[in-house]
Amino acid sequence: MEAVAEFLGMESEAFRKDFAIERRGRMSLRERPNWDCVMYQGESARCGIYSVRPLQCRLFPFWPSILRTRQGWVERLRECPGMGKGRYWDPEEIAALLLKSPFPDL
Repeated sequence: MEAVAEFLGMESEAFRKDFAIERRGRMSLRERPNWDCVMYQGESARCGIYSVRPLQCRLFPFWPSILRTRQGWVERLRECPGMGKGRYWDPEEIAALLLKSPFPDL
């Protein structure tokens, strides 16, 4: 969160108050009523903090909750314009990425 606050030119406490929320004992970025992240810029379909986005965001779309079923993947693919556009990640690479995650329940 500190890197994001610095990137936005904000004090950490002000950033947390305006953009973060605690969920299950962890800090998370707030979401808008439609479930979009507060850092998502809908008009450009881009993340406003992409270069300093949190680990949870960097691991997307390889969250276990999405990978659990083919249907889960296909549903998210329809919702996210960036999915399916990048390079191919083999299962071993994805598994190695997920080992870095402090969020096994994503």
